[in-house]
Amino acid sequence: MESIIYGIEFQARSLVSQQDAEEIRFFIGTQMINGKNQIHLLEVDDDNNKLKTKTFSHEQGEIWKLTSCPTDKLLASVYSSNLVMKSAVLKIPENVFLDPSVETLDFEDVEVLDTEPHGTEIKTTEFHPTNTNVLATVIDSKVLIFNRAEAKSQVVAEITSKNSAKFAGGKWNNSNQFVVMHENGVKSYDTRESNHVAWEIPNAHIQPVRDLDVNPNKAFTIATVGDDCTLKIWDIRNNKTPVFSRRDHQHWIFSVSFNKFHDQLILTSGSDGKVLLTCAASCSSETNVSTMSRDMKEKDDDGDDDDIEEEFQLKTRKSQLKDGVLEKFEQHEDSVYCAEWCSADPWIFCSCSWDGRVVVSRIPKKYKYQILL
Repeated sequence: MESIIYGIEFQARSLVSQQDAEEIRFFIGTQMINGKNQIHLLEVDDDNNKLKTKTFSHEQGEIWKLTSCPTDKLLASVYSSNLVMKSAVLKIPENVFLDPSVETLDFEDVEVLDTEPHGTEIKTTEFHPTNTNVLATVIDSKVLIFNRAEAKSQVVAEITSKNSAKFAGGKWNNSNQFVVMHENGVKSYDTRESNHVAWEIPNAHIQPVRDLDVNPNKAFTIATVGDDCTLKIWDIRNNKTPVFSRRDHQHWIFSVSFNKFHDQLILTSGSDGKVLLTCAASCSSETNVSTMSRDMKEKDDDGDDDDIEEEFQLKTRKSQLKDGVLEKFEQHEDSVYCAEWCSADPWIFCSCSWDGRVVVSRIPKKYKYQILL
């Protein structure tokens, strides 16, 4: 598949893949101060290298962040209206492409979360990885835990950091921990115990942290990026120094994302207008070496150990990708605020730049085959 470029006539900085869908779907939110904002849905027809598109109305305000629920057809938006920041949960309707003549749709349901008593500056609303009814909203120097089991979402827990600067964002680490960014560092709170810090990396970067991601396949592993143009991967059990560090961008890095299927592949994007595909096989969960070793031992239990070891080393060197930048994608002409992997296809990702250019790209086949074969 060649890259597909889609143009939005308005500025945009938010992008997310629909996580619960079998289709290749991405949502992009516009950011207009004056005017009716929209959320664009792109569905990729991989066989014919084409896009199907729909537009949802988002009259609530200019969109700063979009997130997707892993277990239901829900989105969460963080938006600004008349200088007031709010967050809403949006229900995606069924059969959005049923009527081709309808170009603009409304969400099936919109619930605005009640955050006003708790602060003013909202950074993100994140869905719990397994419980559809639990949300975490980062606001000022707090994390609000919402429960959606009732007719209206209610705050059931609140994490507050009185001695910390405002949080810049955050993500769930597992079912019980939530990781936040604050200035140059990151810290993880245990949501079962109010204000209990499970672990902390106070000086993860020499400049502010812009984004983080949690490795979905390897416990205790997170990635961070920041204004120091550096990608770092950490083992939180021994976090004095990163286990992986690369400085390949030329300016601020805005986003980082582990591939959910092959976590040795990492996407980063930044204000240098580039999307980088980086390999971090040395600290990933990829099992090609251990699997190969086991298969070869089963193949010849009675063979010569030296011959088996030599064959194993040769195949390992040939099959493993080397750490470092694999590919630079330079189809954008403005700051790239988001680069997201597709939830349905491990070899497809989407990126969005400030000027409204959206690019759907595929990982080059040579890397795919090197991982799979």
